[in-house]
Amino acid sequence: MSTPINTGTTTQLQPATHSSNPYARRSRCQCTGCGGYRLVNDHETASLVCIDCGTVANENMLDDNPKWYQGYGLTRVSAIGRELPSKNKKARDKRIRTLHGEGGSKPLQSTPTGTTNVTVCTRRYMQQVEEARIVITSAGRANGLSDVDVRRAIFFFLLVKQKMKVIGHGKPLACLYIAAREAGKKLRLIELAMQSGLSPFDLGADYKRVRAFLVQRETIDTGTGLYVVEEDPWTELERILSIGSSESIERDDFVHLPKDVKEALGINMESVERSRRLRGLLSMSQKFMIIAADASLDTSRRIQPLVAACLIAALEVRLQLTESPKEVLQWVGFMYNSIPSTVMSRYRELRKCILQWARRLPYVGKTARITEKKLVYFTEDVIKHFGHLQDKNRQLWALLDKTADEGEHEGERDVDFVREYGEDDGESVEVVDDDGDKEQDVQETGDDDFNQEQDERSESVGHFFVREYIDDAPLTSKDILASMADRSHDPPAYVAKVKRRYRLSELIQAAKQSVADPTTQGLHLSRKDSQRFEWIKQLLVLGTTTEDEILDASDNCLADWVATNQARQAKPKIVRSREELDSTELTERDLDDKELSNYLRSKPDQESLRRVMSKAYQEAEQISKLTEVRRKATEASKKVRERQKRDREGQASDNGGPTEGVVRERSWKLRLEALSDSDNELDTAKKALPRPGQRVVHHIQRPSTENKDVEEEQEEEEGLFDDVVGGGDAFDGDIGYSGDEYGDAYGYDDYD
Repeated sequence: MSTPINTGTTTQLQPATHSSNPYARRSRCQCTGCGGYRLVNDHETASLVCIDCGTVANENMLDDNPKWYQGYGLTRVSAIGRELPSKNKKARDKRIRTLHGEGGSKPLQSTPTGTTNVTVCTRRYMQQVEEARIVITSAGRANGLSDVDVRRAIFFFLLVKQKMKVIGHGKPLACLYIAAREAGKKLRLIELAMQSGLSPFDLGADYKRVRAFLVQRETIDTGTGLYVVEEDPWTELERILSIGSSESIERDDFVHLPKDVKEALGINMESVERSRRLRGLLSMSQKFMIIAADASLDTSRRIQPLVAACLIAALEVRLQLTESPKEVLQWVGFMYNSIPSTVMSRYRELRKCILQWARRLPYVGKTARITEKKLVYFTEDVIKHFGHLQDKNRQLWALLDKTADEGEHEGERDVDFVREYGEDDGESVEVVDDDGDKEQDVQETGDDDFNQEQDERSESVGHFFVREYIDDAPLTSKDILASMADRSHDPPAYVAKVKRRYRLSELIQAAKQSVADPTTQGLHLSRKDSQRFEWIKQLLVLGTTTEDEILDASDNCLADWVATNQARQAKPKIVRSREELDSTELTERDLDDKELSNYLRSKPDQESLRRVMSKAYQEAEQISKLTEVRRKATEASKKVRERQKRDREGQASDNGGPTEGVVRERSWKLRLEALSDSDNELDTAKKALPRPGQRVVHHIQRPSTENKDVEEEQEEEEGLFDDVVGGGDAFDGDIGYSGDEYGDAYGYDDYD
């Protein structure tokens, strides 16, 4: 067992040979982590470690290059690591034992730095470690983390503190977040920033640097929960598929729901039918969630209320409801453990977002008049328009549609074609084999939009076929029921959508035949169907849209696509090759793809940065808008002042003002000149005098050496004034004339 080391001075241990016991117990030193005394010297790592909590009390205590040390604060050691005490050291040890008692513990103290061969633990370093330990412990307890996670975070902090040079003030909380995510605990950076008072921007930057450092050292695995989004909205949305289970029905969760809502959810129906209906709602809800995420509605708040709002919006679109019943709001809030008022708040935010997109639709006339009550009629157009904006959106839409198709009932046999007679109520149905040998006459439905021709085959879908699945794929023989009587259970909007989709498929086939063989006899179509036929024919000839897109599109959308393609053909763009673009637009200073990739953030970093810094970005955007408003206001006020100044100076010669170089004279002298033709000079003078309280403004024309004509005119005016007044003393005594300046008040006498 080695001799206790005086940590009040710099400690040097130099083992010549390996000891039989590599851990020499240090019972008289106290641990700063847990307060225990079980400290040992680890000669392999040259550090002082606590056995209980694993805290490294001192690092790099041993010197691999022994030599004679000289300087202040050093301690000489022997070949086996034993201290060589001096007189001063003995005296100091005696004072310490007297102060703390013979059995007392000696705290770990540091000495001033001044050497390059020995790493010294300074007081400042230990103080920072202690402060970080307190911050990590308090934040971990506040968020319900275990002691193991807290100790893991402290270990990360000590490692980062030792190896990294530049790092912000949020490194303790960043280490705690990494430890929590590594353990699979739910913890948000935005919550840590709010609890600590730090900026989300600073904390997010520290987290990014610390995580990159730990991943580089392979201290943490990239496959852990560090890259998992907290409270994943897609996981919460998948709970929609569990609606209508036996447990929920036993609890009577759906007793108070309206009948049409129960039918939309597939309550008390077969499992296959219910799952198909729920998959349609899930696909629609996921699309609403993508639109909400585009507006950053899924950040810095609980995700469950927003998921509930997406489900309510999907139900409204399915049933074409302008307002959701209160029972639906309460049931959805109970399902996602959220207060109905919070769900309604997030629902209103989602509707405002959809309303903004509806007013941007290019094929909707008078979009500014779209109100929230009529928004449900344009929601499908919004979804289609949003899904075709970017390639990323198209991929997401295709992925969601594919997910809705994957749950199709396995082992479903091919069923027969169905022919429809008349309307839905009381219609007659006949089953025909796949060979199609039988031919029957079909009555017209009477609907102007869906007039059907005789002898045409109606491949309609069953009542269990969910609306979203119908929107996602063309109709096939597997989608046909043996009976159409159950369609009355579906909402009218759903039935109309089914008919419209089938009618568009017929028009597409007719348009294909017309394009391939122009001599083919056309169908007897109504006015609206004729217009749709022409639109579809033009789109198929141009090849800009697919058949699935045409089936999904509304009349407004088809018209917009045709108009857009015609405009592009009228003004074709210049298409350049890649070599021409590289030679004309790129310069030698531009970065290539490989070099540019070194400066781009990875996708997990982008997602983390977006979550953490969204609030900071919003504040910066608000500040920039306020600055722009102030700048415009300053410019406007400056222009107003300049215009007023020009008006006062009379620089506008077009309005009768004097020209440049001539000073305006607007005084009672000019009025005397105008009234000099009067016979009674006294009346003339009285009229020329200013009225009581009137301010007289005089602009005296000063002589200029460059313009002698102006000086001569001034002399003539003075002579005219003397002639009219008759001596010049009658008015100078009453009116206070003092050179070039006149007072605001003028005294005058009454004239008889």
